[in-house]
Amino acid sequence: MKKKGFTLIELLAVIVILAIIALIATPIVLNLINKAREGAAKASATSYIKAVETYMITSELDGGSEKLESGESYDVADLNDLVELKGTMPDSGEITIDDKRNVTSASLVISGYLVNYDGNDYTVAGRSNDVYAESIEITKPADTVIKGETLQLTANITPNSVTNNTITWKSSDEKIATVDSTGKVTGQGLGTVKITAKSVNGKSASVDIKVNDYLVNVVEKGDYVAYDAGEWDEATEKPKTQGDFGGNAANVNKGNSVSWCYKDSYTTSLKGWRVLETNTSTKTVTLVHAGQPECYYHGENKSESKTKLDERAANEYMNDYAESAHAMTYEEAYAITDSTSSTSETLRKTGDYYWLATANSDSNYSLWNVGSDGYIDYNYNRSLGFRPVIELKANMLTSGQTTDKVGNKDAWTIVAQD
Repeated sequence: MKKKGFTLIELLAVIVILAIIALIATPIVLNLINKAREGAAKASATSYIKAVETYMITSELDGGSEKLESGESYDVADLNDLVELKGTMPDSGEITIDDKRNVTSASLVISGYLVNYDGNDYTVAGRSNDVYAESIEITKPADTVIKGETLQLTANITPNSVTNNTITWKSSDEKIATVDSTGKVTGQGLGTVKITAKSVNGKSASVDIKVNDYLVNVVEKGDYVAYDAGEWDEATEKPKTQGDFGGNAANVNKGNSVSWCYKDSYTTSLKGWRVLETNTSTKTVTLVHAGQPECYYHGENKSESKTKLDERAANEYMNDYAESAHAMTYEEAYAITDSTSSTSETLRKTGDYYWLATANSDSNYSLWNVGSDGYIDYNYNRSLGFRPVIELKANMLTSGQTTDKVGNKDAWTIVAQD
């Protein structure tokens, strides 16, 4: 019986099947080949970096003339003649060495592949004929962000024709601020953090971002606040200049005692400010002067003295950051001390008397005052101190705690809202 060959249709079918197999198999084979080459490039990069670190140590020990300086970056063209390597040398690239003679980062072109090293891991970023970043610049709409809020950063890559414009973002301290893959920074805690943007070929740029918070969110009653109240004029015994956050000299220590101050005297020994009250609804913080009280002579006109006490507080302590300023009232003092207890720690026990800007309705002449023992009483025809009370505006921020100008440790700073 005569054998028959393939029909035309059968031949076409076989050709189609072979073509399909080729289409499926070729990418797989090529990918396997590429992976093998990438693996070889990474292995060569690993060996090269170890060879550089070995050279750093041996050249230091034998006193070689070609020592590599710690904390520097080097072009591989300057290193290839120095290191000994059994394997493929990089064609180009750069490495950075820390002060412990370790390679902390590298970007190497080996056998046509770009291999990056970040101090821990090796990654193949692409082929050597790709267009890579030459530089990165970070733009930011502001230098600060409020805790819990966000700030969008943008990384601008040069040139614009880069093959892979992927950027890796990193925060130096995620307890202060985090950054996502798009460059969006979220404030997490008070302080300053460094945000870094890095391209696939290891080019990077960094910016510092400060995280603030609303003062009212972090302070508690009795906390110190670094309220800068200006500079005192010794000749006139009045404020000479207005500080950043006040109108009187919180950092001046005048030695006169309130117990023998006299009419119209401005003797004082100001020692800082403490939190009297916080209001989360209005986001305001009220401060009371917590050092030796300023001096004021009250005669017999209680209405006039009350007005003058408030006027002095306003004239000397009001500025763009204060919502209001007045002399401490009976109600404010009673909230922290009563007739059977000593002055609370919020006011500090200085052993001084001070007036309250509240008239005693049962007396023709008297103003209420707080005695040296903390008891509330009333007096007239005397020179006593008075304590200014300042309500800061709601937009006050803080960048954390520091030592203020009068030596109060852990005093909260004040930052004005932009």
